Amino acid sequence: FKAPVRLGQEVEVSVRASRFGTKSFDLTYELGVDGEPVAEAKSVQVAYDYGRREPMPLPPEWRDKLTTIAA
Repeated sequence: FKAPVRLGQEVEVSVRASRFGTKSFDLTYELGVDGEPVAEAKSVQVAYDYGRREPMPLPPEWRDKLTTIAA
């Protein structure tokens, strides 16, 4: 949280891949109103093999796609 947002204001959201690991990557979110930042957040996404019930290495094609939204 950086600043309040009022009802009716248009919030712009940008998302970018900001870190790559061997089995995970971070997404960074930036929210703004009229060009002024109002909030930021980060989440960690883990590549997961549901069949084996364990994390798996990031497939190269995932990394390639995510690189298009990297910092």
